Amino acid sequence: MSEQMVQRGLDKLSQMRGPAAAEAIKAVIDDGGFGSDFGALAAEFAFARVWDRPGLDARYRSLVTVAVLATQGRMGELRNHIEVGLNHGLTAVELEEAFMQIAAYAGLPAGWSALRVAQEVMARPEPAADPG
Repeated sequence: MSEQMVQRGLDKLSQMRGPAAAEAIKAVIDDGGFGSDFGALAAEFAFARVWDRPGLDARYRSLVTVAVLATQGRMGELRNHIEVGLNHGLTAVELEEAFMQIAAYAGLPAGWSALRVAQEVMARPEPAADPG
């Protein structure tokens, strides 16, 4: 794996999820123990080589990612990517329409579960602004 590409992926992750998320993966990578290669792979492949590609903007990538995770029942990651999608400009209406589409093609339970996760995410209070 290329250290430059891993760093590019960490930078992209930092933009998407905040510096703490990137720092957490970087700590796993730097530790060199169990999971370090996996962390580097995730940073390089998912964030540098996929999320940072041209061709789809971040909003569309978020919508595709939310749909895939919902159909696979990956609710933990779905929570993360609904937050990312909202930050990328997806609206509640667009998410609900995506879940309707998922219900039609992947099953009502998949669409319903995703809708419930989105409701939880959108009901969370906004983090307080940093006064400093």
